[in-house]
Amino acid sequence: MDYSYKIYYPGGNKTALVLGLVEENTIRKEINDDILTRHPDVEQVGFISTTGSPQLLMAGGEFCGNASRCAAYEYLHGEEGVLSLKVYDGSWTIRVGIENNRTWAEIPRFSKLVDNVTLLAQGIYKVRLPGITHLVCVGLKKAPQQEAQKIMDCYQEQAECLGVIFTDFIRIQPIVSVKSLQTLYYETACGSGSVAVALVKAHQSSDFKNLPLLQPSGEQLIVELDGERPVISGRISELSYFSAKIDL
Repeated sequence: MDYSYKIYYPGGNKTALVLGLVEENTIRKEINDDILTRHPDVEQVGFISTTGSPQLLMAGGEFCGNASRCAAYEYLHGEEGVLSLKVYDGSWTIRVGIENNRTWAEIPRFSKLVDNVTLLAQGIYKVRLPGITHLVCVGLKKAPQQEAQKIMDCYQEQAECLGVIFTDFIRIQPIVSVKSLQTLYYETACGSGSVAVALVKAHQSSDFKNLPLLQPSGEQLIVELDGERPVISGRISELSYFSAKIDL
């Protein structure tokens, strides 16, 4: 099978977008594994439609804020504009766009924003978003990946895609697991994790509207909660284009 893909840098969290949707889970995983073998610094792989309505489908079927921003950049060719993007399993539609050199994406939600947040223990919150659940832990860690595994083992969340986000509300340390891909990454940036932290902040303070968060890459993502849906924004650069082939 021949396929083509581009690699983007959405403020960290290098993301490969394969040009063309692939519905079959096993084939997506084969392509995902092939790309990660070729590019060990790539942290996630998504597939975008090249015909019909704009759509993003992640290799593991999860929702990804940064990949949604990358898809916006691809569809808009890096130019200012706004479009509707199908995400997750195609059942959710969000707005994405580019404005003032920053690429932004809405984050889908289940209900009233703060209703997505549950206090599990002192300093530990569960935040449910469509396609991903995050456990937000107040306080940074010297060994975040090891500490994240302890948190996952302790709470035994059954989400297909689960993140543990350590934060001091200035910066984040995001660790994300996708069961179907058998991956566990200490990500260099995390859009949905940043939103989860902002929702915890809003849970603590009802007048909270805006939170800039420093990512492990040293780049900044901004979360805005002033509208109907949370919005993340930040800079994106397109790095390279590749063609490849795998035997199925």
